Amino acid sequence: SHEFVSSTFHDAVYCVASRVLRPVWLRSVVSGGQVSEIWTAELISQVSAPLLELMKLLQGYYPTVIMTAHSPAGGLQSDEMDSRLVTSQMLAASQANRVMNPEKVLHQKAKHLEDESISNIYRLASRSVQALSLIGLLTSLQTQWKVQIEWTALPDLLSFRSLVVSASVHDIVKKMLN
Repeated sequence: SHEFVSSTFHDAVYCVASRVLRPVWLRSVVSGGQVSEIWTAELISQVSAPLLELMKLLQGYYPTVIMTAHSPAGGLQSDEMDSRLVTSQMLAASQANRVMNPEKVLHQKAKHLEDESISNIYRLASRSVQALSLIGLLTSLQTQWKVQIEWTALPDLLSFRSLVVSASVHDIVKKMLN
């Protein structure tokens, strides 16, 4: 049996993302119907800046992985999809006539796993930046412009993690903003 071992680049990206997000990941965003006082403009900037740099780095090293995973139709126009499909079918037909090298198959599988993981890290960083921007915007509306925000629609002691990854919280936020 073979075990997938990620590249050092992948491991470094993973460590950076986790070290940037760890201090705020389980912190409460909403407490008692108000934004928790820890979410200052300075904190939001300190967390957002390295995440944005990480996203730029990933876009530079893995543009195809990022574009394909995070755009409509996998980043391809319908003509491109058709030509890719034909190309894939031609490759499959030619490969059916010869036996694939098992080591090459393992290498392709490992690359696919790493690309998928990089895509997930990118998505996590992107959603975290979006959540931080939302917190910053709504906090500034409340403090600078004295606009009342109905935070009570969100669960009390809502964590940053939930704001980033929970589909049910996303639905509540959408309703809150409409």
